[in-house]
Amino acid sequence: MQRFVTTVAQVAALMLGCLGARAADTAGPSLLWHRQTGYCRQPGLVDVNGDNILDLIIASDKGTVQAVSGSTGEPYWEFRASGGFVSSPAVADLNADGVLDVVLSCLNGSVYAISARDGSVLWSFKGIAPFVASPVLGNLNRSGPPEVVVASQNGDIYALTGARGKVYWMFRVPGGVTASAAIGDVDGDGKPDVAVATSSGALLVLNGKDGNKLDERSVEYAPLTAPVLADINNDRREDIIVAASYVHAFGYDGRHWKRLWSYNPEGPRVSADPAIGDVNGDGLLEVVVSLSDGSVASLRLKDGTPLWKTRPLETVGSQSSPVVGMLSAVEATDVVIGSQSGGLTSISGSDGAIRWQTYLGARTDGSPIVADFQGDGTWEVGISTESGEFFVRSTGISGTLYWAKPRGDLYNSGNALHASAFARSICPPTRRSSR
Repeated sequence: MQRFVTTVAQVAALMLGCLGARAADTAGPSLLWHRQTGYCRQPGLVDVNGDNILDLIIASDKGTVQAVSGSTGEPYWEFRASGGFVSSPAVADLNADGVLDVVLSCLNGSVYAISARDGSVLWSFKGIAPFVASPVLGNLNRSGPPEVVVASQNGDIYALTGARGKVYWMFRVPGGVTASAAIGDVDGDGKPDVAVATSSGALLVLNGKDGNKLDERSVEYAPLTAPVLADINNDRREDIIVAASYVHAFGYDGRHWKRLWSYNPEGPRVSADPAIGDVNGDGLLEVVVSLSDGSVASLRLKDGTPLWKTRPLETVGSQSSPVVGMLSAVEATDVVIGSQSGGLTSISGSDGAIRWQTYLGARTDGSPIVADFQGDGTWEVGISTESGEFFVRSTGISGTLYWAKPRGDLYNSGNALHASAFARSICPPTRRSSR
């Protein structure tokens, strides 16, 4: 039986042994390739051709979905829908045929499962409202392929069977949902639960097996970011971090659901989904959030204590969710984020200072993504701009990675343990920067 347990010690331990040697360097990553793909807010990763090198899934606001080579940008296949995409693709083998599949939620109210090999449709599901939230995969019944959880703008939360796209259960909440769900063991019973944040400021926890409500509470009178999960207090239960005007942490102690801590950014609201990683190298986890004034803040996961907050990187806040890992030639962790001013920026995880900044030539609220696209043992960073161009830039270095993509892992679980395990699985062999 698969256990959904996340402890700070477990996540930190997963990262050991994947550190890269590096020399001092303030230069940004060099351009590997760029091409016109349509604007993709949240790209995905998949190995299309079985060569053990990750490729990109780029789902655009124009309704195109392209699988492209991560090393060259050349397309493998293209799928077209009647509506645009603003969410992150999820990836798994849904029908147990040995081939990975891609799940996408669309603004036309449909969910699509397509083969990563050739883009052919495995199944589609039609809801009654647009899907803004990303699909999340989890083995809700703890047997067979994973199920698909996706929430629609009108508040319908669906769990669909992975193999055929049939409704496994459905739950409706007032106020609508535009944030992705998260999946993990929140109540400590060894079974997956589903955490959902609503547009009216409520946080719900649903039983993964049947969709029954385990808890509901009003957090703020504003739309909430997508929740992320981690075991804050080492009690073998995953706690929930969610944000709007404040950053909040909630947990279950075996009898009661309660607030563990809150952080007040004193003015700006949180404008994108949080990320989790050992940002400052102290062996403990931190939460990183983008704020609406264009600044970025790092908080201690254990108690919400602010560790640093950058000056605003721009005059308008970014809706870009950060990635976290060693992505510059300094022996420390970086927080890399896009900005509406068109910058791709690396921030020091130690103190919030800017390490490097590369301008992309157009605005972006897109989230970056990290992988070894060339198979050379070093990281590349990909990001899309509002002009419809996708850029991949090569860092020339390797090192620890904590949060590689929007929602953390291929399942979009929003779960810190799963995100770190995925990052470790794609960690290339250590290699010194050649720049």
